[in-house]
Amino acid sequence: MTYDGLDDAGKVTFSVNPGDGIKTLHMVLGTKKSIDELLNVKGYDYIMATEATDFTASSWNEFQAQGKNKWNVSAESHYSFLVLGVDANGDQVKRQIDDIYIKPVSNDNCPKLNTDSFSVENRALYAHYSFASKTSAPITKATLLLMSENDWDNALNDLQGTQGYENPSDAWPVLMASDKATDVTSQLQDGTFTYTKTFTSAERDWYVLVFAVTDANGTSITRTAFHSQIENAEPTTLSHTYPVASAAKVAAATPAKGMKVANGKVRVKASQSLRIVK
Repeated sequence: MTYDGLDDAGKVTFSVNPGDGIKTLHMVLGTKKSIDELLNVKGYDYIMATEATDFTASSWNEFQAQGKNKWNVSAESHYSFLVLGVDANGDQVKRQIDDIYIKPVSNDNCPKLNTDSFSVENRALYAHYSFASKTSAPITKATLLLMSENDWDNALNDLQGTQGYENPSDAWPVLMASDKATDVTSQLQDGTFTYTKTFTSAERDWYVLVFAVTDANGTSITRTAFHSQIENAEPTTLSHTYPVASAAKVAAATPAKGMKVANGKVRVKASQSLRIVK
């Protein structure tokens, strides 16, 4: 089996080719952190019994031949992919691809935006971003927002309830254009931006750090959730783009048709019953 990267629509692709004797396939895709924790605490058999998507070998071959062996991954993270093949006698073949770094990409002309480094050590936050226009248009504005994750979620829920946004992420640009965010355009340096902060002992909480850049084609926003003092709490990063063409609706570009995933802390399900462990 192989990890084939992202296709032109930004969907994650894996190829799995079962041997002649394999009758069933059982697949698990999840963040490396979640997979490692489940392996250490519950074990391999538990993961396969509770988290795997199950196929007969023939049904998977047909599924793959139709080009449906793709996942829509929304969170930027390191992932692991586990596959268990079982033959007619119950004998097992295990394959695993570890630590695949996946960053979802957009298929529009909004600026490229990367979180190159993000860490919290001894209450000291360090975040470094890089960005560039896809069309050589200059970056005209950059904003930064730091707030508790609870306040962020409440603000999005309020906007969703009062303004009728379909998804909480549709309201991200509204918050980033509000007085809750800080204009940091003058602090940009050659396509990069760095932010540091040392939290006090009283500022023990879950936070989000949100960074947005805008050019003539639209706005790109990345949001990282983290804990200010629990150092083994893995930060989680999500990114969205908002093209100018849809700015009136303040909505992200419509993704290409594929296996969609829903939001969830532990596990999110995709269409075709495929699952992603987070």
